[in-house]
Amino acid sequence: MRLLTPSTSIPCVIIASVIAMVVSANIREGRRDRRPFATAPALGGFAASSTTREGLARRIAEMESRVAAQPEDVGAAVLLADALIRQTRVTGNAGLTLHAEKVLQTALREDPGNYEALRMQGSLYLSQHRFAEAAAIAEKCRAMRPDDSVNYGVLGDAQLEVGNYEQAFDAFDRMMQLRPGAASYARVAYARELQGNLRGALQSMQLAADASEGGDVEAIAWYHAQVGEGNLIDLLRRSIDYLGEVQVADVPGRCEPGTGEINYSAVAAALHASGYAGVVAFEGWPADDSYVAVERFRTAFTPL
Repeated sequence: MRLLTPSTSIPCVIIASVIAMVVSANIREGRRDRRPFATAPALGGFAASSTTREGLARRIAEMESRVAAQPEDVGAAVLLADALIRQTRVTGNAGLTLHAEKVLQTALREDPGNYEALRMQGSLYLSQHRFAEAAAIAEKCRAMRPDDSVNYGVLGDAQLEVGNYEQAFDAFDRMMQLRPGAASYARVAYARELQGNLRGALQSMQLAADASEGGDVEAIAWYHAQVGEGNLIDLLRRSIDYLGEVQVADVPGRCEPGTGEINYSAVAAALHASGYAGVVAFEGWPADDSYVAVERFRTAFTPL
């Protein structure tokens, strides 16, 4: 008796193919589950490297070594990218973010759906002022983990820089609800400043500085700088002997003077009155027309 007839052989082939696909997928998933994934205490936290230049260099060297030994270790790649982004803020070496980008691209080729790598990619895009891309990544991460406070910080920062204030404020509110702390206090401070509540902004930024862990000196320095920069003119007057170049971009949006919240005519007058004779450069993007942007910059910094 024939067990397989033309009418039964096709379904059997389909079933066998499906089984083979399931087995293959399970094998791939098993391999993924066995991948190494390095973890380490958060930078600046207890029992971790501090966020000084030297501390960050140690973390970078350690994770570079791990990634070289095990390229499939996505955890080490994320830790490396984090340290590189922070070191960029400390040293001003923007080339470090390019290295971080390559590291994350490699990690995401290895594991495209890895949440930690995706979220770090959003932070990287923020540091590179690729705000629309950062917002898109953060939205993707929110769909994956809607209760991650850190991601709401990335989302809010990105939305703020592209001018979507309400969405940014909503993200910061949610971040604060999920995890009050230094990072969320800093975002609340910026939101209050934009809403005209300067006293509340300074109070929140001071809370951010106070809540920072002792080893996170990079973050503490940034928070204290933000408190000082609440009054740009006063900061310029106190720093005038140390200025070699003034780089100009309005906020939010990083466009020419007159497109954001800073009174650059008053800043220019303060510089002129202080006797500053150094370089003043427009370091941003035109809001629309390049020639109009340059003319607005020229007008803001031409003494009356």
